[in-house]
Amino acid sequence: MSLTKQQQLVLSGPLGRKNSLSKASKPFQNLKKDELIRELNTRRIYEGNTKKELEKLLTNELHGVQRVPALLYNNPTSTLESINCGKYKVLRLEPLHDIGKKATAFKDIIHCTIGGKDTKHTFDYRCALIILASKSSTIISSNLVQQLLTTLAEIQRIAYSSEAERTPKSVPRLHNMTWYHGMLFREIFGFTLK
Repeated sequence: MSLTKQQQLVLSGPLGRKNSLSKASKPFQNLKKDELIRELNTRRIYEGNTKKELEKLLTNELHGVQRVPALLYNNPTSTLESINCGKYKVLRLEPLHDIGKKATAFKDIIHCTIGGKDTKHTFDYRCALIILASKSSTIISSNLVQQLLTTLAEIQRIAYSSEAERTPKSVPRLHNMTWYHGMLFREIFGFTLK
């Protein structure tokens, strides 16, 4: 699904639009039953009785989309063309979230960097990634794996940088690094559909 279609899908209902404009990170989270009915009716869906049924219907209608694309977060009604991103393609890969699953393969390193925590958060894996990427040249002989870790660390740096550190080059750089990471990922692990 294109970024424009994701934006239209979220903004086509009254609460999706209202909550997106008020910068809610998940505009459809914790809606009351009457709000769910209103949102679904606007989308021409008139079935469902319980709140759980209504939530499931809305989730199906949204096809897993939870918010407008991140590039449009500050101004959800802008067009992608207005922010010079009209021709960008989106990979079906989420490197910053996927690291949580791949990082478990490096249990010894993670134990050293995260410690004996029972609950590990994405932040913990991000810290482990930085340490692993910086030290991996001495422990990993594969150049492809080294590049995979380096690209992931660079994606993380760009994605979590402050607004003051962002430049007009950041978005294309993030796009290119994500694409390159996706190609490396595909070459090393093979391709599997989510």
